[in-house]
Amino acid sequence: MTDAIVKMDDSNFENVLKTHEKVIVDTWAEWCAPCKAIAPVFEKLANTYGDKLTFAKVNTDENLNFARQFKVMSIPTFLVFEKGKLVNRWSGARPDKLTQEVKKLAGDD
Repeated sequence: MTDAIVKMDDSNFENVLKTHEKVIVDTWAEWCAPCKAIAPVFEKLANTYGDKLTFAKVNTDENLNFARQFKVMSIPTFLVFEKGKLVNRWSGARPDKLTQEVKKLAGDD
């Protein structure tokens, strides 16, 4: 994982959401092939747009409270927060959708 991505977990996610205006979260697990497939796209976007928004990853196997609170039923699921509020979500390893949503969130659409 690149330095441009925050590792979120059950103990710090509330603080991350409070201290960053715009956050996009990639929920994943070690065994998830689609999660591994989309990871390089997420990392590239984090390196490109990390100055405009915060990129974070949460391992749902290790952070069940987060997964339950945000009703993550399948992975990868991407969650978008603005000022601590969930404003968008989608599931699936869809590079075009991820890129489009990040550009929109970064104001670069």
